[in-house]
Amino acid sequence: GEFMKQIINYLKALGLTFSIILIAALTLAIFCYYTNIDNGFISFLKLAIPIISIFVSSFILGKKANKKGFIEGLKIALLFIAIVFIISLLVKAKLGLNTFLYYLLIALTSMLGASIGINKKEKRTNPK
Repeated sequence: GEFMKQIINYLKALGLTFSIILIAALTLAIFCYYTNIDNGFISFLKLAIPIISIFVSSFILGKKANKKGFIEGLKIALLFIAIVFIISLLVKAKLGLNTFLYYLLIALTSMLGASIGINKKEKRTNPK
């Protein structure tokens, strides 16, 4: 029913997020290979790509939500962060304050994206 529909929407949003990240990372790798891009810019993109991808997928998820877009954004952000956190533990990446701040930024971006998305959905015939 409704719960299964929500789970499918979250999986689609996560799939979109990771697809955008993968495509952007491959594009960045190709650019790095064939050009001489500044390392600072590459570091910026490594941070910006996941943020942009979570915003896009949260925006789309927000457009499908019926109420409280920021909660939908927080849910998808927490799922994304959990997956990234588990991967970080598996590859033994160091986790510190910067990582926590980055996760917080991801969560806030996702909540913002879903909130904007829910406000941009087509208005139904129910007057306010």
